[in-house]
Amino acid sequence: MTGSVPGSPAAVLQAVLRQNPNAASTSYGPGVFTTASNLPHLPSLMDEVVLLPQNAYLDANVEIGGNLTVDGSLTASSTLYDSTVLADSPVLWWKLNETSGSTAADSSGNSHTGTYSSVTQGLWGPIIANASETSGQFASASSSKVTSSYNPSGFTALTVEAWVNQLGLGQPGGGNPRIADNSHTDSDNNGFQFFLMGSAGSYYPTLYVGNGSTNTNAATASVAVPAYGWGYVAGVWNGNGDGKARTYLNGILVGTSAGSVSTMSAGSGAGVVAGIGIPYNGDYFTGLIAQIAVYSTALSQARLIAHYQAGAYT
Repeated sequence: MTGSVPGSPAAVLQAVLRQNPNAASTSYGPGVFTTASNLPHLPSLMDEVVLLPQNAYLDANVEIGGNLTVDGSLTASSTLYDSTVLADSPVLWWKLNETSGSTAADSSGNSHTGTYSSVTQGLWGPIIANASETSGQFASASSSKVTSSYNPSGFTALTVEAWVNQLGLGQPGGGNPRIADNSHTDSDNNGFQFFLMGSAGSYYPTLYVGNGSTNTNAATASVAVPAYGWGYVAGVWNGNGDGKARTYLNGILVGTSAGSVSTMSAGSGAGVVAGIGIPYNGDYFTGLIAQIAVYSTALSQARLIAHYQAGAYT
């Protein structure tokens, strides 16, 4: 398969691949290619490919495989991702799109702001239609983090989501780099921890939720987060339902816990943090993080797909 964007042969293209929902096969997420031609071969199960200049719009003709052409101007509203997230009422939403300053704003409207420490701000973000939605780069150190005093407890459901880009660095700061957490749940059975588990090149989204005496965890997965480029990851726990934790990559279910809990206790840390394990200050994240949101509800897979598509397809 080849594709070209006339007039911009050196453009960085975002290839957004949507799996045929009827195909029983591994799904593929976004990939970033640095040339405008000779894109890699794609399995026949793919039923749609959209090529977009990263953080821009497509105003060209793109021919794919000689028989599919996307014509004209493909644009999207820069507020679509915002409205999609807000429709699900997050209790905390750190976009991490600040370009300076020490405060990570809470776009949920609940004033659960965070404080940056040794995070490089204003790098490129995952929301293709809006270049102002930047990200923070975490530097694989105990000092590189976002902290807060918001410590949720008593939840009977939870969703944590974020966009992550490992930059191909292999997570040198720890075996299980944290995305967002308020406890060391696998050790103290409190609160939640949402992180990547695995080893270089094979990291999987993982969610632990604890009730103070035990925990449930979706610690195994079938599809790894991309080593390069942006991936949308989410962890969902429904204490009102079967009590299991589930993890998702680009909207696709990739892990389900064996055990269950019905309530979530307060975390053992001072509050929700990003980029580091709390309260022991380990398992540092290396790379870019954006759009961390926490919900006191268990979002359905349909809603997670809507969030992913609002970012990756727009």
